[in-house]
Amino acid sequence: MEKLSIVTENDTLIHEALKSPFNDFEDAVQYYAAVTANADYIITRNTKDYKHADIPALTAEQFLQTL
Repeated sequence: MEKLSIVTENDTLIHEALKSPFNDFEDAVQYYAAVTANADYIITRNTKDYKHADIPALTAEQFLQTL
């Protein structure tokens, strides 16, 4: 089981980000990349930026506590 995968951005991912409810385009791109990768978590310093996310957003410290 791989712990890390690299997701390539594509036009579908970018279009989803553009029409999303996220206020920040970069957050939206990261979210839709996580969706594409079937990620379990989004690791970020700003969890509040992902209030529209269906994937849990955790700080690095919170994530490490889950291990």
